[in-house]
Amino acid sequence: MEKLEYFNYLRTIPALNFIGEADHPEHLEDNLYGIFQCFMPDGTGVEAVFSPLPDGDLLRERILPVYKLVEEKVRECLKQEIVPGYFVPETIVCSNEELMQLGDQFINNIKTLSEYNNDNEFTELMAGITNVEIVKSREELDKSIDDTQDYIYDALSDYISDYIDNNDLLSILSEAYYSIACDYWLSYYLQYPAIKTDLNCDIFKPYFELWARGYYCSFKTDALLICP
Repeated sequence: MEKLEYFNYLRTIPALNFIGEADHPEHLEDNLYGIFQCFMPDGTGVEAVFSPLPDGDLLRERILPVYKLVEEKVRECLKQEIVPGYFVPETIVCSNEELMQLGDQFINNIKTLSEYNNDNEFTELMAGITNVEIVKSREELDKSIDDTQDYIYDALSDYISDYIDNNDLLSILSEAYYSIACDYWLSYYLQYPAIKTDLNCDIFKPYFELWARGYYCSFKTDALLICP
């Protein structure tokens, strides 16, 4: 199945019949922004999106918990005739110990990736990140971060893009995945079953666990900062 054929298949799914014809076949992903929201509140029918994909069952199993996280909240919104634009989990109060453990796991996973790719500069930068700090608010976090976050963000994006074959059908779902929460790292976690590497490491799993608990994280020179 070619990309355009897969795109036209998606248009036949009842929940997605609003999708128009592709004006620019080279940018099919732009037409699919927000399609996962069409299967709220509980993900019923989303399996149709994945059925033609080689790793479809794994991708479906990975996204279903995202619906579960917001199902109750979405049902309340729909009762009020409000259609949520994004998936936003409620914040769960967690101990600092639990948050720091997840933060340490995320740091170590990124270090593993940098070493796997033989990127000496990235590996050296990650070696300096040895702490996890819990801060009280996003405002406090934003005041603390530096260009380390941008470097890591760009490096991870470059690596993941290299692992996803541009000819892969999954690539046209890139905007659909991003639009779940306007979060590329979350989108990488959800696509990870189809990303082929020799790493025995689910790199973005700790990030997902933080997001699922309603927490945000970002890097600075020597630490990963976490806040609700």
